[in-house]
Amino acid sequence: MKLLLSEIKLSPLDKFSDATLEGIVAFSNKCNSTSKIFRNAVTAEANLAADILHQRAKAMQNALAVVPA
Repeated sequence: MKLLLSEIKLSPLDKFSDATLEGIVAFSNKCNSTSKIFRNAVTAEANLAADILHQRAKAMQNALAVVPA
């Protein structure tokens, strides 16, 4: 979710220049972008771990099916 300069609500006492506000907006958007990249990486790692566990469980299941009861 990108932050827009027009969305920043300031009181009349706030004396920030446009350049400062643009810097704040750019920093906020960069943080959101970095957060999204991190979330995607964590999700990919979790999916990989789940796939590996599923493969191991399937292999154990197959091995047990071969053992005579």
